[in-house]
Amino acid sequence: MIFPTPDIPRLLVSNRYLLLVIAVAVFALAWSIDQRLQFDRRIERMFPEADPAAQAYQQLKETFGGNEVAMLTYPNADLFDRSGAGLKLQRELTQRIEALPGVASVLSLAKVDAALTKMRPAALFFAADSAPEILADDSLATAFRELFAGYTHSDDGDYAALVVMLDPQRTTDDGQDAAVAGLREIAATLPAEHQPASLVGEPVLVSEGFSMVQADGRRLGLVTLSLLSVAMFVMFRSLRWVLVQVVVICWSVVCTRALVALVGLQLTLVSSMLTAVVTVIAVASIIHLAVADRNARLRGRSGLEATVLGLRGVLRPIAWACLTDAVGFAALSVSDVGPIRDFGWMMAIGALVVLVAIVLFVPGLASIGPAGGGSRPRQTNRRVRHAMYAGYHWLTLHRRIALAALVLLTIGISLGLGRLTIETNFIRNFRANHPLAIDYRIVESELGGAGVWDVLLPAPDLLSSEYLASVRELEDRLRAIGDQPDARLSKVFSIADADEAASSSPLLAIAPPSLRIAGMRASMPYFIDALVAGPSTDGKPAMLRMMIRSSEQVPAETKQQLIASVRQAVGEHTASDHWKAFFEETQSAVEPQVTGYYVLLTGLVSGLVADQWICFGVASLGVFGMLWIVARSLKLAVCGMLPNMLPILGVLALLGYWGTPVNLGTAMIAAVSIGISIDGSIHFLCAYRRHRIGHGVQRSIASVYQTVGIAVILATLSLTIGFSTLATSPFIPTATFGVLVSITLVVSSIANLTLLPFMIRIVDGTGSR
Repeated sequence: MIFPTPDIPRLLVSNRYLLLVIAVAVFALAWSIDQRLQFDRRIERMFPEADPAAQAYQQLKETFGGNEVAMLTYPNADLFDRSGAGLKLQRELTQRIEALPGVASVLSLAKVDAALTKMRPAALFFAADSAPEILADDSLATAFRELFAGYTHSDDGDYAALVVMLDPQRTTDDGQDAAVAGLREIAATLPAEHQPASLVGEPVLVSEGFSMVQADGRRLGLVTLSLLSVAMFVMFRSLRWVLVQVVVICWSVVCTRALVALVGLQLTLVSSMLTAVVTVIAVASIIHLAVADRNARLRGRSGLEATVLGLRGVLRPIAWACLTDAVGFAALSVSDVGPIRDFGWMMAIGALVVLVAIVLFVPGLASIGPAGGGSRPRQTNRRVRHAMYAGYHWLTLHRRIALAALVLLTIGISLGLGRLTIETNFIRNFRANHPLAIDYRIVESELGGAGVWDVLLPAPDLLSSEYLASVRELEDRLRAIGDQPDARLSKVFSIADADEAASSSPLLAIAPPSLRIAGMRASMPYFIDALVAGPSTDGKPAMLRMMIRSSEQVPAETKQQLIASVRQAVGEHTASDHWKAFFEETQSAVEPQVTGYYVLLTGLVSGLVADQWICFGVASLGVFGMLWIVARSLKLAVCGMLPNMLPILGVLALLGYWGTPVNLGTAMIAAVSIGISIDGSIHFLCAYRRHRIGHGVQRSIASVYQTVGIAVILATLSLTIGFSTLATSPFIPTATFGVLVSITLVVSSIANLTLLPFMIRIVDGTGSR
């Protein structure tokens, strides 16, 4: 047989010391393997491999050598002072930043000034004087100041900025964190008159987001475990079960992480909930064991005998619960998103590891120490059972009202789900008073939009004046999009604009574009290479990159409409015969791409939500199948699903009614919760089937309340206390996940102790004495 017979609990207790030795040996091995587990920080992995947005972003990174760009900004009222004091600080900062490990290059006004100096016709024959060329009043200097406004300085000249380009070939995740930390240190050491200094960009977002996720993991491992231990001691007044809980959770988390590392999986933003979910499964199982053990001790059983009876009573439903959790999480493998598939397998492993931990530790640790128990737990049990039983009894007496309310509730949930909106502003994953959110608001207001994205255009091998003029024509069309300031592009920039600015010099105007671009590349090679890429040796065509800036603090609908308008304009322009005439037949087949971090993040959560509804459906079918096996009744399986589906969908519906957008933490709550809320139903149904033999429905339900009811309530109370710590996280998806899981667990538990027996009474009403 798959599940334990009544003899196996005694066998486990008889070999408890051997099991503890095995557990310690496994933990020692797992601890060393656990240290190998890595984080995968690539945002593009959050999309299906065949997703056009992810493919376009990958093309951007491959063609232009990565997209790791940060921006350091600071107030500088004397930036354009004729004395050159502002530019002197820029030169000093540029040198300090370029000395940081992992920094490839810096674009600053000082760099632009140096490039402009070399481009002056006089520089070909005479040494440049000490006056900054960028401060001159002629057409060339004016053109370059306007060209780089929004990148190296604000339009009014009151803010200075340095665009820092990291080298993806030399910057690992740890190296990226070190580079960002170095930039923060430089920003913090700026004089008081240049504060507040701000640091933004994709590397900063990734570094900050993952740092918060890791900090939340540590918080869950320390603070939450401490709170759970206190709660366990208060509920059972036994250090024995506190020890069991701590050991089982720690062993399960470490061994799960070790197995995940062994199979080659990596943690992501999605799997940051790994420790949290393993904790849920472990605590729920331990409390059922603790209640069964305490009940046996209150009846005068010795420690060893109480442990045997406790295991005999609940080990089977615990095994079923862990297997059902594993099936529910494994259903996430149908996801098109790699990190979600990985997370599903991680949690399936975690659920099974919890079962192994219980088998290894509980026989030895639960049997030690004094018996415990007393009158207070009995009185508490009685009050809780009476409250839940009263709710069930009211539903039974008012069956028609209850069923009508259930129908109305279902309709209300459907309407609420239809009102859900998507959060596309990644900055709102951080609290409003977080330094990163403040920095982005400053950049948004002072430098013309924090949303950074790109248009990739095919380019001829030799950039002609006619081709660059066509690019500028497309830019003008893009700048004309939108009738509201927030729905417009704040900056459109390409090598075509740089060439036009260089043409402001009468002498350079007669030179071909290739010569002007070569002159700029000599002074700013990394930056120019980020704008145009020649044909590669493996046959890939030349490409031109158009950099776009827009407002980040706008609704999702505005972003989506703006992206669609840009795609339409780009598509229409590049489909014209005039554009196609610049290319050979083979090159004209290269499709333009609208991509970048802004485009990716706009579609990230909506893509996850769509994917998760599929995963939720498959997980629900898997859990339903396991319930059918457990209950050995299709009708009882349906009854078991209802108290879990309604709370999960109800919580999401409330978000729709409240107008709370779905973020990264909310997007997966349905698919994850169905796997962790079902445990109460399994314990209830297993106990019901056991008591139903030879007894009527009413008496069987009353007996279940005596054994399972208090365990479900105590498990929910303990987990709610533990997950309350996540609500304080500065990373809002983590806080949202903690709050929603707590609410879902509470409502599911109440439903399992009121709605579930009510439904059982309806479908299994024969012999209802």
